[in-house]
Amino acid sequence: MRPPKPRYTHTWDVHLVTKYLSSLGKTKLLPLKLLSIKLAMLFALSCPECASSLAKLDLRHCRVAPEGVFFTLVSPRKRGSPDQLPQAFFASFPHNERLCPVDTLRHYLKATRNLRPVFPASKPDPLFVSYIKLHNPITTPTLSRWLRMVLKNAGINTDIFKAHSVRGASTTAAVNSNVPLDDVMKMADWSRVSTFQKFYYKPFLKANYAHSVLK
Repeated sequence: MRPPKPRYTHTWDVHLVTKYLSSLGKTKLLPLKLLSIKLAMLFALSCPECASSLAKLDLRHCRVAPEGVFFTLVSPRKRGSPDQLPQAFFASFPHNERLCPVDTLRHYLKATRNLRPVFPASKPDPLFVSYIKLHNPITTPTLSRWLRMVLKNAGINTDIFKAHSVRGASTTAAVNSNVPLDDVMKMADWSRVSTFQKFYYKPFLKANYAHSVLK
């Protein structure tokens, strides 16, 4: 009787965020705080996983390939099988090192190498750790706060757009850039196109109409 309604009627321009991330300068020179939130946002943009999945990325299940980095997710997706855990793929972006998730990951691992607790191989080894002492593994709310921090720094109204909006903004940008819808659905683990169209695909608010009338 009360079907769920989409939270947003429009979305933000991904280029605002990528422009901000590029403006931070060379990745290897960033302090740990900026390096941490940059990696979180690049991962969220390049692979539309939920914040809870990103927060649980485990270095024990990481595989590096020439085309990017694969993480086996520790919990099955909605459409996945418990016997075969899904993978999250983060592609390299050699065209711009400042926006490359793989290059940023490499610098992040180097920066946090001596901050991580030493666990037995059987214990989880979370990718994301707090940039605040004691550098404990972060939770989903912490990763969401990191994403909102980037949005705010990029000039996006975080009173309206929360961390979950990154998923809609990135998939909207992908479709607008002519990425096949099947690829978007597969990356985001959506089974119905209607789910994407109703809850995630949101057009940008553009001023083209008014400008054409008033010029």
